[in-house]
Amino acid sequence: MEVKSRFGIFGIIFPALIVIMLASAVSAFSLGVSPATLDFKAAPGYTVEKTLTISSSSEEALKVSVSAESEIKEWMSFDSDSLEVKKDSPLKLKVKIKVPGDAAEKTYEDAITVSAAASAQAEEGAGSAIATGVAVKTSLEVSSKFKSEGKRSISWGLIASIAIAVIIIAALITLWMRKRRKWARPF
Repeated sequence: MEVKSRFGIFGIIFPALIVIMLASAVSAFSLGVSPATLDFKAAPGYTVEKTLTISSSSEEALKVSVSAESEIKEWMSFDSDSLEVKKDSPLKLKVKIKVPGDAAEKTYEDAITVSAAASAQAEEGAGSAIATGVAVKTSLEVSSKFKSEGKRSISWGLIASIAIAVIIIAALITLWMRKRRKWARPF
């Protein structure tokens, strides 16, 4: 007994053509993040930072989004000029954590999510998209024993620069005064 398909050969060819058209409209890409984990150690009131390198296999620039969802997400900031990445231009993303002075001394666990999407617009308004994401395990150990590991919230570099400028100005005034006295003497 022979079973005949109601759609015949079109039942096989038509779905195959749709799959081929959608596959050609969007190129697959990969997203890589290094290192895979970030371990921070800081004292209350200090700021620590590390750098994530985000890379992609895509020839076209991809918009990257970065987020964190935990009790320390308010302490985190991400510094970068551009949140775009492509094959030959990896993104260096600074992750800063500013620990409040009243933070409890314990270990906080988090995950930073890095995601990107590529989309393609086919003819006649149809489109498709490919998205990918990477989670970077993040831990922050807060303890007063880590005071040497981070930067104090006060900018000591600025204070040192001002002190050096004051010393230089004082030395220049002293030299000017000495030369002025030398010129004022009669011959």
